[in-house]
Amino acid sequence: MSTIKIFIIILVFLNSYTYAADKAQTLVDSKQKSDMTYKELMQIMGRSSLMVHQGILTQNRQMVKDGAYEIAHHKAPNHKPWLIMKTFQYQAFKDTLVEFDKQLHHIADAIIKVVDEEDWTKTQKAFHELTLTCISCHISWKSEAHPINPKQINSSNQTQHPHKHPTGDEMYRPPLKMLRDLPRRDIP
Repeated sequence: MSTIKIFIIILVFLNSYTYAADKAQTLVDSKQKSDMTYKELMQIMGRSSLMVHQGILTQNRQMVKDGAYEIAHHKAPNHKPWLIMKTFQYQAFKDTLVEFDKQLHHIADAIIKVVDEEDWTKTQKAFHELTLTCISCHISWKSEAHPINPKQINSSNQTQHPHKHPTGDEMYRPPLKMLRDLPRRDIP
């Protein structure tokens, strides 16, 4: 192969890698900014999930819609979400974040649509899918997360991260339960 062809292949590879790495930042940038941490965002998502569940139990369509809407249209935290992980975990967490966020929005939007049919069994099945998505991410990452010190967040939304890249036995192992490994179910 000629040097030019090799150079072009490398350039295409690097460009596609950069594009993939930027998906998480693009996702965060696309959301309305807030003054909450990622932990506080997860607490709001949990409250919204409870609202959907209570709405289903009481057959309150508006409660279901409001909870699902909060999930589908949540704001961004006041820092980059991957900062809750160790530096060497950033890329794996970013990849997971993009995929799980896409699934959450899809399922939450499906709940909003299906609840108008007043088929509570179908609504519950969609909510079950939402819950499985949340739990799958938590199984993969929650034990790895650490709190963000608000003093670490400066005006450029960067953090001075205290974690060094591990070596040997400390090397990061990807989460066992990735969304693509879980059984798929059709969502209305």
